[in-house]
Amino acid sequence: MKSSTKLCKKIIFSSLTDLKQLASLYSEEKYLLGINLQTGNIHIILRKDSNIVEQLRSAFQAEVINVLAEKYKVSSNVRLLCH
Repeated sequence: MKSSTKLCKKIIFSSLTDLKQLASLYSEEKYLLGINLQTGNIHIILRKDSNIVEQLRSAFQAEVINVLAEKYKVSSNVRLLCH
């Protein structure tokens, strides 16, 4: 099993509609951000053809989510994980 498949199984989406909306939001990007609401982990899923700029953009966006979550106390265990 590929590591990306394992990662996708870790990210919990409350519905298929949520997943479709997330995919639509990132349709022009070569990455996707997901948050496992059970653990609070932020996951970055990169396409194989993503470049360094796209990888940095995804990491920056994940960090912004992490900072905002901490600031507004969305979850005490939100932490950034780059895969």
